Amino acid sequence: MKRHICALLIFFILPGVALMPAAADAAVSGGGADFKIALVRNAQKVEVSNVDYKASAGYAKIFEKKRMTKNFSSSITVANGNLYVNSKRAGANKFWLYPKKNSFVKINAKPYRGKFLVTAGAGGLTVINTVALEDYLKAVVPSEMEPNAGIEALKAQAVVARTYAIATRGKHKSAGYDLCNTTCCQVYKGVSEENAKTNRAVESTRALVILHSDKPINAYYCASCGGRTESVEEAWPGAKAVKYAKTVDCPYCAKDDKMSWKYKINQGEFVAKMRDAGFNIDGVSSAKLYDKTGSGRYNTVEMRGGFGTLYYSAEIFRRIFGNTNIRSSFFNITIDKPKIATKDFKFNRIDDIIKARNDFNNDNLNNSYITFAGSGYGHGVGMCQHGAKKMAGTGSNFRRIINYYFTKEVNVKKIY
Repeated sequence: MKRHICALLIFFILPGVALMPAAADAAVSGGGADFKIALVRNAQKVEVSNVDYKASAGYAKIFEKKRMTKNFSSSITVANGNLYVNSKRAGANKFWLYPKKNSFVKINAKPYRGKFLVTAGAGGLTVINTVALEDYLKAVVPSEMEPNAGIEALKAQAVVARTYAIATRGKHKSAGYDLCNTTCCQVYKGVSEENAKTNRAVESTRALVILHSDKPINAYYCASCGGRTESVEEAWPGAKAVKYAKTVDCPYCAKDDKMSWKYKINQGEFVAKMRDAGFNIDGVSSAKLYDKTGSGRYNTVEMRGGFGTLYYSAEIFRRIFGNTNIRSSFFNITIDKPKIATKDFKFNRIDDIIKARNDFNNDNLNNSYITFAGSGYGHGVGMCQHGAKKMAGTGSNFRRIINYYFTKEVNVKKIY
């Protein structure tokens, strides 16, 4: 960027080094790869149920030692780094939970496949779900894409999600697990999200992974690119450019008005939220965008007002005002200035002057609006999910969808 940005710069670190096919094969031999997924992080309380006490020996011993009834459901809490089960100190800072036969353990009333490690730390409770890759995907695909999408779009989502999981495995290794269950990694909501159609998409693409130079790629995807995808290096300055994640035109988003959005906020609220985020500004008189990327997005926002001239990362506004309001960095900004009515003032004291000035400034803030108008939803890198659904609707199969968004530089192959 050519201009100094006074806002906090947020650096995105691309997930871990992609596995070579042989390593990937070993990691997921037979499709039974055990991925560690964090379901709960730094919580103070977790409800667990449907546990097999016989299999969960360490957990069962707590009940026996404390002479508690082994109920269907239990409450696990933490205090000063110590675990408590049903208000009784556990005497252990971690234990495993296993499901009953042909059933699933429920964490906070949601059922999940696999087994679970509950641990206590200074920050609170962590629950880690150890689950086979293919079982994990059965919950990821419907959590990330609507199940009513065409089957070929769902297959593309399954392959992309599988590839992403393998390539980024160990992203949270320092915290004791591979991936989390949020948009930081991939959304994972458990068995309750599964359905026959998305399970079929996972099963019919079993072991298929997207490779570039014989390595699984960082298979990014977004809800909607807004008409043109973004390259990795321009979405996340400092990231290494890759041939398979360049800008690609997406007519499916460009021609769909549903992908356009507006977020209008009065200046009073805008200023308050910016100040809460640590930026000492007042009313904004003008806004301009700079550092245009190859996709048409802008990296830098210039704002001017009584505070002077400041420059911000475009992504800052999504973080402050919410990703559901400012849905992408593919936007423009307009300032609606208020119509100012002149008044006759009579001042008897200095306090009258100060009050009149404050009232005038507040009127300006509350009657002036800042509008963000844009297109798309998400970072715009990789596969556009909206475009994938439209392509599937016009007869494209999942391989063609993948090659369209990740280019012909990639191959889709089975690795186990």
